[in-house]
This record gives sequence, C-alpha cells and structure tokens, in this order.
Amino acid sequence: MLTQSFFDSSNAARIEASYKRVKQIAFLVILVGVPVEFLIAFLGSQKSRMVFWPVLIFGLAILIWAFYAVFLKMLKSLKQDLSEQIKLVGELQVISKSEKDKQWLIGFESTDLDIINLKQDAFEKINIGDTLSIEISKYAKHIFKLSRDGETIMNNS
Repeated sequence: MLTQSFFDSSNAARIEASYKRVKQIAFLVILVGVPVEFLIAFLGSQKSRMVFWPVLIFGLAILIWAFYAVFLKMLKSLKQDLSEQIKLVGELQVISKSEKDKQWLIGFESTDLDIINLKQDAFEKINIGDTLSIEISKYAKHIFKLSRDGETIMNNS
C-alpha cells in the first residue's frame, strides 16, 4: 500500500530538472522536425508539383501527433508533479518481471502503481516476490528511491 507524502527539496529539484530537460528536447524536435518535413515535401515535389502540399500536411500531422503523444503528456505530468509536489511512498511486492524492446518492466500487486520501467542494472537486482520500498512521484512516475531490505537499488533524489 502506498501513502502520499510531500516532496522534499531534492525531489522538487529533480522533477524541475527533468521538466527543463524534456522541454529542451521537445523544442529541439520541433526546431529540427519542421524544416525536415519541408525538405521531404520539397524533395517529393521534384517529380510532381502536386505532391508538395499533401506530403507536407501529412508529415506535419504525424509530427504534431507524435509530439503530443510523447512530449506534451510528459510535460503535463511533470508540471502537475511540480505544482502539487506529492509523492507516493511505501512497500510493494513484485509479481512480474519482463523485458521487451530494451524496456525492463517490473509489475506490482498494487492498485496505486501496477508497473514501472527501470534501467537494466536495477532490473537485474530485483526478483519476483521481493518486497521493495519505493518513493515515486504521483503523476510522472519518476522514481526517487527504490530499495530492498535496506539495500538501495536506485536513488535519484
């Protein structure tokens, strides 16, 4: 069972740094993506001038959709964490482990948090049936601390 607690100063600083980093990457994607879409449309229109606008509109639509799906949702959850500054703290039992496409997922027996994505080194330290102590941000699911029997597995605070 997880309980709610407030961020300490290091938690807030960590979320603020993540927010700034994601914002910078999102800006860079737009800065590079839009000109690349124009270049693709221009190159496609070399054989037929009728191709430019459909290719440009289709490419920009895909870019905007991907931008929303990846960056805006992440930025919104990080911003909500910053404004409310609530983290979930408690102990959870590991019920599953899976690795797919370089994503190392740990599943829990909890209604508050069902699955988290870890780095490979932390993933390898955890076994099914382990009881883990966790501190995680409420909305963005940023892990501040993960430990087992007093042994720190991850410490991002």
